[in-house]
Amino acid sequence: VLTFNFMNCKTNSDFVNEILNKCENCYENGVLTLNLDKEKIIFKGNSSQTAIFNNLCIESSRAKQKLVFENFSFSSSKSLPLIKSSTDIDIEYKGTNKISSTSSDKVSLIKSLGLITFKGTDNNSSWEIQPNAVTSSKEGSIGVEANNVIIDGGNFVIQGSNGVDYSENDTSGTSGRNGSSGIKATETIIQNKTNVTITGGNGGNGIVVSKSDGT
Repeated sequence: VLTFNFMNCKTNSDFVNEILNKCENCYENGVLTLNLDKEKIIFKGNSSQTAIFNNLCIESSRAKQKLVFENFSFSSSKSLPLIKSSTDIDIEYKGTNKISSTSSDKVSLIKSLGLITFKGTDNNSSWEIQPNAVTSSKEGSIGVEANNVIIDGGNFVIQGSNGVDYSENDTSGTSGRNGSSGIKATETIIQNKTNVTITGGNGGNGIVVSKSDGT
């Protein structure tokens, strides 16, 4: 078990130092690569802080790695998933947790090539996933993308982002862009005592342009 404890972190540099003290060569340019031989990795945050760290992405490559989040909120402006795994991944959550993206490109906030299991450890556990609305001529961002998704316990809120409205700078036409799915998966299973809200994003507004020359 490896624990990153950020309850006393005040700045991003404190966060980085905490990481560097725990593992060597695993953090660079806002990406934390968890190729460590640990069955469970715990991110322990501070319930009084709304954001522990900005511009963070977590990548896991170990088979069936378990990530545990407790009062941990983070966001990223990078055009890549905030949590990414090349294998099955278990995510347990305690307390209040949130991830969000300020990226203007289409991206899945949590992405796995296999199975993602979200497990709330008690009735007060919450996990909120909130993509940002895109600002370019692309579709909205997906909350969770995997082959299969299981949501088991706690309070779970996830949304896909809205599509961008039509802009005269968008040369693709007069239609707005599609919103995206909260969850994109072959199968999603919701089980046990789980309070779940999953919403897709709205499509962007289109417009009919009328110019003085009649076009």
